[in-house]
Amino acid sequence: KTVGFFVELLVGPFLMRMTLMREFLLVLCSIIFASAALHGGEEVKRAAVPSWVKEAEFEIPSSQEGRNGSIRYLVADFQRHLEEETSYNHYAILIETEAGVEEYSQLSFSFQPEYQTLILHQIDIIRDGKVQDRLANAEIEVIRQEKGLDRQLYDGELTAHVILEDVRPGDVLSYSYSLVGENPVFAGHVHSFYRLVYGTEIGFLRRDIIWNPKKRTLQWQVLELDEEPVVEEVEGGLKILRWEREEVKELSPEEETPSWAIDYPWMEISDYGSWKDFGEWGMTLYQTDEALPENLEEVCDQIRKEHTSEEEIVVETLRWVQKNVRYLGSFLGEHTHQPHRLEDVERRRFGDCKDKGMMVVAMLRYLGFDAASAVVSTAGKKAVKRYLPGQGSFDHLIVHLILDGEDYWLDPTSTFQGGRLKDLYTPNYGFGFAVREGEDSLRTIHPRGYGVDQTIVEETFVVGGIEEEVELRVKTVATGRDADVLRRTFATDSWKELEEDYRKFYENDYPKIEVASPLAITDDREENRIEYIEHYRINDFWYQVEDERYEWRYDGDLYARYLVTSLSFPDEEERQKPYALSHHMNIRQVIRVELPEEWNVEEETRVVDHPSFQFSYQLKREAKNLQFVYEYQSLSDAVAPSDFERFQKEMEDLKDDFSYVLQQWENKTDSEEEKSSETNVSDQRKSHLLLSASGVCGIFLGALVAVLLFFFWNPSVRLCGTYEYVGLGGWMVLPVIGSILGPFLILVDGWTYFSAIGENGFSLFSDIEQIGFFRWIYGLGIFANGFYFVLSILLIVLLFAKRTSFPYFFIFLSLAILLTDLLICVMLGATEHMEDSFQAETIGTFVGGVLRLLIWGTYMMVSERVKATFVQRRGMTKSVAPPPLPRTSE
Repeated sequence: KTVGFFVELLVGPFLMRMTLMREFLLVLCSIIFASAALHGGEEVKRAAVPSWVKEAEFEIPSSQEGRNGSIRYLVADFQRHLEEETSYNHYAILIETEAGVEEYSQLSFSFQPEYQTLILHQIDIIRDGKVQDRLANAEIEVIRQEKGLDRQLYDGELTAHVILEDVRPGDVLSYSYSLVGENPVFAGHVHSFYRLVYGTEIGFLRRDIIWNPKKRTLQWQVLELDEEPVVEEVEGGLKILRWEREEVKELSPEEETPSWAIDYPWMEISDYGSWKDFGEWGMTLYQTDEALPENLEEVCDQIRKEHTSEEEIVVETLRWVQKNVRYLGSFLGEHTHQPHRLEDVERRRFGDCKDKGMMVVAMLRYLGFDAASAVVSTAGKKAVKRYLPGQGSFDHLIVHLILDGEDYWLDPTSTFQGGRLKDLYTPNYGFGFAVREGEDSLRTIHPRGYGVDQTIVEETFVVGGIEEEVELRVKTVATGRDADVLRRTFATDSWKELEEDYRKFYENDYPKIEVASPLAITDDREENRIEYIEHYRINDFWYQVEDERYEWRYDGDLYARYLVTSLSFPDEEERQKPYALSHHMNIRQVIRVELPEEWNVEEETRVVDHPSFQFSYQLKREAKNLQFVYEYQSLSDAVAPSDFERFQKEMEDLKDDFSYVLQQWENKTDSEEEKSSETNVSDQRKSHLLLSASGVCGIFLGALVAVLLFFFWNPSVRLCGTYEYVGLGGWMVLPVIGSILGPFLILVDGWTYFSAIGENGFSLFSDIEQIGFFRWIYGLGIFANGFYFVLSILLIVLLFAKRTSFPYFFIFLSLAILLTDLLICVMLGATEHMEDSFQAETIGTFVGGVLRLLIWGTYMMVSERVKATFVQRRGMTKSVAPPPLPRTSE
């Protein structure tokens, strides 16, 4: 991956819109497009597979069983011959659906015409076991797309398109091609990364690297996988590094993983012996002896004349390049890494990170400072420490300055940067390589500017009566890096656009919000402090809420939206990889409410200390004013997997702190309160009558069942192996006690239904949602209590009568009560009103009941004491025990 590619990803999205430049580039691109169409055939050829390639064999699946997509990769074969400067690629793809046909009815091959040639070896369609050659008559169209043109990026890459005819589901598309040629800027060096797992399954994956050990010493490593490639000798004294795997499973990387956390296995190769060797290569590009152009000398002399402080001279030099050399990435050929000449950059007044960086280095050296180019990784950051030496480890060029023994890392592409030298924002790149004579290792980059990075948002709501509009004043102060970001936004968008964007931000909470006065912005570039003030009118702050306790009630919502939109609230509860956080983030949001009168509001305080962040919330009350203070500060750029569960839970808990509801209401008149009280008493009486009727029905049915069981259920006596244990002793004491206490416990449980009536005005005839469902729940509960109360008395009778039916009835009654409790619990859960604590308690009680039933049910069926004790049947005049079993010796 080239420096330019990563700069495109990092810097491109933040560039200013440059209309005239874009039009110029569009015209230029159209001219190049036409020329590419004319001579495209020179860079695209047809040829046989190179002799050194080991072609992959594959079998076509007989069915589509196990299909999980529109296509299936049968082969992904990549072979690179370092000495031939050739990369061979072969794919075999089973097209399984119409969607796969649409996706693979045309092929695209991208290459750099400055130093690469595209060679197509084969394009075959395999259908019903027959191979159809589609390359021989294929029409190849070569175009120059310039995908990054709208982001001021220009790389000159060509794309060859081949449109395939008659592709059908069930076909196998097999095609191979080679890219011949390497970027001469690398001077024959190689440093590359190769994925070993993809986001789709692959039937056969191979990566071969062929090299001559007499010409180069190759290093390699495999990360995130405990497997190593195989090294073999091949013809001609060459060696091959081979990675082959069959049935490679797909990898689904976790979302929000930091860029520096390697979330998939890959292999890295490099022929740089050390970082010193890499530095020697870098010196040929980034430490030239080119003289500073005369115009730039004049600029430097003027800066030195106007400023005496070294820190000021450095900042003014950096700022001059940031402001006067606009960013434009031109990555043609060797200029992926080779900067343009200083005189060309000064004349054109545009360049990429290499061009702007080299200009700052040259100007600072002219002014007598110890400055050098430095390469960093905006993506890999601290992971660079794990990489092998090589240019592929880096994607951005900045400036390394040593001043008074301190390191400074300056970025000339940060156009809207403000502040003094010591506070200039330096991202936490982790490590970088300074291109200096004798440099032989990575340098640790200590980030700067984070101590002054902060955004303070102060929102003031001036609240009156429910029919009055609410005034909202917002003051935002951003310092450090936060000010840099805002400065770019203010320079890009018009003030009217900004006003509308900010108004829409609050429109989410207050749909009828209006701008009361224009946006006011002040920018102190020296202090790197931006302040802007918004002023709104809110016409729908108060909304009416139905509440039978009051004559009327109106609510108004407060929401710390700025802070909430800046934070991360993950959905998953477990992770294998770190979870990325915005860092360094320091936000203070204050919501003030100026009330028409003093309100009785309870003050609140909450503090959260997590290894990754600190959060505090405080609600203060001062006379007629309320003040909500939120403070959040990140402590890390990622959450470790071991801390993630706690992080997720604490972030979820924080959601309750971000919103607050203001209420205004009018109490009911005495007559209305009396009427409401009378209604509540009437509803409570009806509720008690309903429960009493349900209980009587349960008792009546229970008595009927008890009579039938007592007189007509007469199980036979079970044979017993010994009559040594007879009577209500031993472990039998425990179920006996439980049986005796059973009726009393059922009465207590039934009383809880009656006592709930009247609490907080609740009754089974109240005018609230789902009350009809509660009538069924309470009615069933009291009915079951009456029914089981009678049966529990029958159980005691059978116990002391020592009836043979007691063990069976004990099990039956325990199971019936357990199932009834489960039914009521499910019904309560369906109302969505059961509290978590009560639900957990209910589940615990149910689990305990199941365990007791299993223990004592088993005891009743297998215990010799139970068999020997409960031997009476209805109609027997006295206890009769069966004769003992005969002894085996007789």
